[in-house]
Amino acid sequence: MAVAWDLDEFAASLTALAPASVTAYRRDLGAFVEWADRLGLTGPEGVDRRVLRRYVAFLTTRGYARRTIARHVASLRRYFDWLRRRGRIEVDPSARLSAPGHDGRLPRVLRRDEIETLLDIGPAPTDDPLEAALAQRDIAVLEILYGSGLRVAEVCGLRPVDIDLDRARLTVWGKGAKQRVVPLSDPSASALVSWLTGGRAEWLTTVATSVRLDGTTAALF
Repeated sequence: MAVAWDLDEFAASLTALAPASVTAYRRDLGAFVEWADRLGLTGPEGVDRRVLRRYVAFLTTRGYARRTIARHVASLRRYFDWLRRRGRIEVDPSARLSAPGHDGRLPRVLRRDEIETLLDIGPAPTDDPLEAALAQRDIAVLEILYGSGLRVAEVCGLRPVDIDLDRARLTVWGKGAKQRVVPLSDPSASALVSWLTGGRAEWLTTVATSVRLDGTTAALF
């Protein structure tokens, strides 16, 4: 595999870099080759811009810091430019490839099994009516976030009037005050019914002791 990708020869060509930098380049490219191998790619000739962008997206889901991903991208750009100059490939797929632009550590995306675990956890038994109500609320929030793909801010802004259980859909106000209608999954609808017909009434009663709320127009959660 390493012979097909010429990684050792590439590393040997980096004579102007410090040994630590050469090691970092070689390590980053080795990680890319292992990932590409799982896609069935046996050499750099099969790599195009789409593959590289997919790899950068993969790195973001692993929770790497922006500077780490930027280093991976720099390794790829130097490597593919070297291949082009050697005549191994005609077009450099890494041209204009860039790392995510925002600072800080990128958020880690939950794995499917982690999401399923969250959704499978039911409310813990409790004798406190308010705790039971809030547990129903939390399950409804998780189901909507996962089932309808909403942003946290969009879920927080939902009102009872935004819910259409008969048509299994939600009316959502997103960024820039833009309105859209999204589907409501069966588990989400079931969790919402439990919250609306049980827990929310308890919650409103408790909150109303300090804040005057209209149950029709108040925020859903």
